[in-house]
Formats: sequence, structure tokens, C-alpha cells
Amino acid sequence: MRLSSEQVHDLTRRLVRSRALRWQTRVDAALPPAQRTDPLARLATLTRLTREALPPDDVFKASELDCASHELALSLKAGAPWRDARAAALLHAGIALGAQWYQDDRLLDIADQLQIDPATPGGLALLLARPHGERFKRAATRAHDLAPGLQLALQRALDSGLDSGALQHLVLVAFAPREGTGTAGLTVLEADEPVDSDDTTPPWPLEAQNFIERERAIQVRAGISDPALARLCLAGDLVLGLGRCVRLLQRWAVAEPRPSLLAIDSLREALNATTRPQR
Repeated sequence: MRLSSEQVHDLTRRLVRSRALRWQTRVDAALPPAQRTDPLARLATLTRLTREALPPDDVFKASELDCASHELALSLKAGAPWRDARAAALLHAGIALGAQWYQDDRLLDIADQLQIDPATPGGLALLLARPHGERFKRAATRAHDLAPGLQLALQRALDSGLDSGALQHLVLVAFAPREGTGTAGLTVLEADEPVDSDDTTPPWPLEAQNFIERERAIQVRAGISDPALARLCLAGDLVLGLGRCVRLLQRWAVAEPRPSLLAIDSLREALNATTRPQR
């Protein structure tokens, strides 16, 4: 059976409405009547319902959920309109791709990113004020294509002690050359493909330079100064998402301050868990 473009559009619209109604119903049922019109109360409830569905031992997902929820709260305070379905989608996008997925150079072309500063509350209103379905679809497709090679490259980098060659290779896997029309298709570099290595800094593509500069800025704001810990965060975030390891370290620091060596061991253990085959 073939469907016309109008029929496909209608089915998509109905599916979106169905999902929106489902989230609205769940949030309404969990809130007292007096709070059902309060956007911040709805966000808090939506965050709690989403957290309950997460695997209890996935520290990265829990960390990104809290970060995405915090960003959405800032968006609401900056005047963004509340939408249950859009907020739910953005929370799940943060869990899947990282809370800063909308400006992750591994996943989105520069022209397709939201150029906002997460430290500026006013800019975050764009998250809730605009639809992001197509943007997320492109980012998720890219992440899916990159995941197998990146996970293998990360495991090899961890096994090597994150030497320069392994870290360079990880960058090349994350920012493999694109074929065809510039940004349309991604040729994923195989994790075991040889890489030229010397003592000079490789001529990274612009996307890689942007990612590394953003990652370093995130680390500086978080107070990460230990070189070994910084390299480990960069390696993990090349696989999991911009700033994701840094935010997990900040989450741990709030709960219980950890010396650099203990933080490195804990983060390595968490990253090793992400590279193991899922049952």
C-alpha cells in the first residue's frame, strides 16, 4: 500500500497529537488541580516521570536529564511558552544525545545548530519556543551512524591509556570526512583504520576544532585543570555528547567531592560500562 505525501503528513500529525495528549494526561494525573497550569510544576513532574523510566545504573542518562530539565526551567523563566510534548521530546533528546545536542558539532552542521549560550538564560527560551523535530532527527541519525565506530575507538583509547595517537584517532572517527554534497552524507571511519600520527597537531576539520574549543570552555567553567582528567572527559564526550562527562563530574562533586585520581577512576569505570555490549 502506498500513501500520498498528504496522508503521511496527516498520520504524522495524528501521532504527534497522540503523544502530546499522552504526556499531558500523565502529568495532569500526577499533579493536584491547583498546580496543573503551573509550567514549572509540570516540568518538575515530567522530569520525575522520565527519571522513573531510566535504568537505575545509567549515571550519564540521569545526569543529562537533570541538566536538560534545568535548561528548560531557565527557558520557562525567560518567557518561553510551555508545551508538554515539546518539553518531553527535549528531555528525551538530552538523555539520548546529550543536553547540548543542539550545538554538538559531531551531530549537526554549524548552520543547523542553535547558537545559544547555556549560561545565558534568555537564549534558552529558543529550546521551548521552536520545534526541533527535524533537527533532532538529523542529529539522531548521525549519532546512530557514528556509535559503533566511536564505541570501539573509545574502548581502544581507554585500553591504551589515552595516548596521543589513540585520542587523535578518536577525533578522526567522530569527524570523518563527508562525501557528496558537503554536509549531506557522513562516511564513518572504521575504528581499526590506520591513522597517520606524528608530533604535530593534526589539521582538524572546522567541526572538530569547534567541538574541542567548546569542550575546553566547558571544562574551564567546571574548574577541571588536571590534564589527565581533561583528556578523559574529551575522549568520553567525543562519544557520548558535548560536555557530558564534565556534567557528570559536576554532579558527583555536588554529592561528594572526589580527588582527581578517584574522579578519573570513577569516570573510566562509567565510560567502560558504555562500551560493553548491551544485553
